[in-house]
Amino acid sequence: MKYDILIWIFLTLITATGHAGIHPAPKKSASTAMPVKWRPAAVLLPAREGNSVSMLPDGRVLVAGGIKGKKYLKSAFIWNPVNNRWKTVASLSSPRANHSATVLNDGRVLVAGGTTGADDMSSPQPEIWNPVTNTWTHTGRMNEERIHYGAVLLADGRVLVVGGAPAGNSWTSEVLLSAEIWNPYTGAWTTVASMKTKRIYPSVTRLENGHVLVLGGIIHSGIPEVYDPAANRWSSTGKMVTVQKASRSGMEDARPIDNFTATLLLDGRVLVVGGRWMMSQALLETSQIYDPNTNFWQATGNLAMGRIAHVAALLPDGRVLIAGGQRWGFANAAAERRAAKEACEGYWAPDIPIREAELWDPATGQWQSAGRLKWGRWSATAVTLPDGRVMVVGGMTKGDRPVGQTELWGIKKK
Repeated sequence: MKYDILIWIFLTLITATGHAGIHPAPKKSASTAMPVKWRPAAVLLPAREGNSVSMLPDGRVLVAGGIKGKKYLKSAFIWNPVNNRWKTVASLSSPRANHSATVLNDGRVLVAGGTTGADDMSSPQPEIWNPVTNTWTHTGRMNEERIHYGAVLLADGRVLVVGGAPAGNSWTSEVLLSAEIWNPYTGAWTTVASMKTKRIYPSVTRLENGHVLVLGGIIHSGIPEVYDPAANRWSSTGKMVTVQKASRSGMEDARPIDNFTATLLLDGRVLVVGGRWMMSQALLETSQIYDPNTNFWQATGNLAMGRIAHVAALLPDGRVLIAGGQRWGFANAAAERRAAKEACEGYWAPDIPIREAELWDPATGQWQSAGRLKWGRWSATAVTLPDGRVMVVGGMTKGDRPVGQTELWGIKKK
């Protein structure tokens, strides 16, 4: 009889598991895993705004230029993930802020545009940092000096810059349609086809097919458009989901949003999160995805709160982390809408720094909490480190004070 019982137990195990044996506990899915806390990293001093942050191929992080108070800076620092320390490296040739920094295929960093003083009247000459020699060398000047523009590395190693404003005209007086490309072999800039819409502070994302998606921008935003470097041609995409909803609701301002994040996903699509309506100042908790194969947009899960000027980072497993940003400081949604309506002519922004972080899962399309930053901040920079952690650097907090504290999210891979 006892043998019959033992045989029954054995057969039950085979039926339940597919084979006999001891099995480890199943791994937790992304949605059920224990929450990961934010941890402080080394403080960057002096704290600054308007600087660039670049993720280098060897896992180090380069910070260059910026503004401290009214002083424009030319200092540069490297953060080393091995010892969690910032180290001074060679300074820029000239003080510079609100510039772009593009990591080239050979590991060098091209810094271009921006301004060298509070008058915003001129841009310093572009220069390149060599990590091997720790030196900066000048390269060719842009055909149009510009600030608050978009820059992206093309598949062939050249660098595309689009839009922005001429130095000294950072807002409505003169916003640029133009685009140009820098050649790493000649150091020269070549003017290419202009965009269809003027844009300042645009979002620029290189797609898997080598084309470049350009979105949004303050004051002038227009429908998203895609640049084909091979054909030197711009084409429009379908309307963003938020614009489609606005049009159906009869809103006069059916233009796209600004101050959102755009993240290239592992499958080649682009996730756009948050932002605000340009004219109404209403903050958005919406998320939407652009599919370059269909040239259309579709909605995905909503954030827990609307936010602007936040950061986003793609994780190695395909999830997307967002953190920080700004929100309205009002008691309820009705008060927020009233204030937004009254503020539309002044273009004033939310003033409450956000600490909360959220995590988007591509498998479910939903968001979940990802803890809280110790320092609420907006206009920071996030980079994904080679070990899978996310580093948040800089930004501004209440009182428009720059943040020197650096924070890390995630568990370091061994």
